[in-house]
Amino acid sequence: MATWGRFGANAGTYETTDSVLTTHPSVAMNPQVMVMGRVTTLSFRIQGDTMWMWSTGGQLGRGETVKYRRVE
Repeated sequence: MATWGRFGANAGTYETTDSVLTTHPSVAMNPQVMVMGRVTTLSFRIQGDTMWMWSTGGQLGRGETVKYRRVE
């Protein structure tokens, strides 16, 4: 995976409830993501054109907060 560095690509389905995003991968660049029944849960907050996402534990562990800004 060193070839890809920090890049990741997945496809699948997702669902949101309140401020929680749950993903269900069906295709992934990283084989470890393709474990049967793997589900990833992230918390998120949206304000205006900005969204913050962070892991609260589980398979991803506690980690960094990622900030996305909508650009048109």
